[in-house]
Amino acid sequence: ISGAAVFAFLCLHILDISLYSFSHSLFNNVHQIYGTEPMRVFECGLLFAILFHTLNGLRLIAIDVVDMGRLQATRAVIGVTAVTIAAGLAGSVFILCPGLT
Repeated sequence: ISGAAVFAFLCLHILDISLYSFSHSLFNNVHQIYGTEPMRVFECGLLFAILFHTLNGLRLIAIDVVDMGRLQATRAVIGVTAVTIAAGLAGSVFILCPGLT
């Protein structure tokens, strides 16, 4: 699910950036929409998806390289989830409160 979400964002991002070559005003209008509160919440979801997808991929590599047992693999997925939540919440603060930066 996280991979599909990241892929969908990348497709949207390519479409978004290509608007600049067609119409500068349309590009600016779309970017004004990105600053709205619902889109900021969407960006938080995207942040969580990117974090989880990245960390879980590293976990899978570690399982293959280290040859973890089932207990260690379970602990690793719990760690990935915990780090995703902690980093996602921290990043979401900055996304939702642009005055902090």
